[in-house]
Amino acid sequence: MEKIDHHIPYTKHSIDNDDIDQVIRILKGTYLTTGPEVKVFEENFAKRIGTKYAVACSSGTAALHLLALTVENAEGGNFITCPLTFVADANCAKYVGAEVKFADINLDTWNISIESIKETVDSKTKAVVVTHFAGLPAMINEIEEFCKNEGIFLIEDACHSPGATLNEKNTGTFGDAAIFSLHPAKHIAVGEGGIITTNDENLYEKLLVLRNHGLESWQKRKGHVYDIKELGFNYRMTDSEAALGNSQIKKLEESLKRRRSIANFYYKNIKWDHFEYQKLSENTTHAYHLFPVTVDEKINRTDFMDYLREYNIGATIHYPLINALSLYSDSNQKTPNSKNIGHRILSIPMYPTLLDNEVEYVVEVINSYYKS
Repeated sequence: MEKIDHHIPYTKHSIDNDDIDQVIRILKGTYLTTGPEVKVFEENFAKRIGTKYAVACSSGTAALHLLALTVENAEGGNFITCPLTFVADANCAKYVGAEVKFADINLDTWNISIESIKETVDSKTKAVVVTHFAGLPAMINEIEEFCKNEGIFLIEDACHSPGATLNEKNTGTFGDAAIFSLHPAKHIAVGEGGIITTNDENLYEKLLVLRNHGLESWQKRKGHVYDIKELGFNYRMTDSEAALGNSQIKKLEESLKRRRSIANFYYKNIKWDHFEYQKLSENTTHAYHLFPVTVDEKINRTDFMDYLREYNIGATIHYPLINALSLYSDSNQKTPNSKNIGHRILSIPMYPTLLDNEVEYVVEVINSYYKS
């Protein structure tokens, strides 16, 4: 096997000349921050996802914080999420004085389990945060019905899944609201941006105020002075980021098509005797933000990742379990499925500019591990 002489990362952002031209257009214009381009981006994003409203902000984590701030009586209550996700999904509860409870995942999809949510909910549960892990939709429809019946605020973390569907309905359209990250690793990359989608007009109006220091829009103010009625934050998006987002969103379908092509090659050509992948159901489509695999118990994950890196293949762990992190070490909840998957999981390269020969090389190196 001939070794490729360059690094193949687990992910890479994709910026072309059209993207660059749109950012330059803004830099040469009148507005740099929170001008008309942000509003256009919000409208374009909401239209593509299928909601009435979208609120752009400075990061996916800022989006989570804003939504946590809208949860009624959050302080002293608890939010439920699962351990196999990025830590921001738990941190947003702590931002508003709530505790975090962990529900377990399903062993087939590696997404949060509705059964475990029902077992974890108590009288103090105020919100549930559901991640579509790696881009595969969770059973968000069932979770949505349960949360409505229980009066629990449902936050859909769709950062991994723009363009993914459940029953032909886009992720980002379920629950009270959804958040997306626009980090360079994501499908639509603007830098450190994020965006919230919702169909709730009152929530939308509240988020606009909270995003901007608690200030009402100029159109709603009386006279030349303003008043502040509640604590807000500077979580605004810049116009240059919005311009990049408007350019990137046009390429979402192309990105999804390429990611799915790469995934299909992996499915067909990796020797799965000693590895496992997420199981798709018939009513879902996967967005493939990541391509995670688990190694079997006979393989030392660290040794395997080191082997891949010897051949210039980037492999990263998504994610260290939240309830194993020092900040959450006092959690005494048992999540055996998360533990099972979490200590064996890693992500192999997945991004739309991955070349065919690089995809073939990744497969060849993985399949050669037992021959080494």
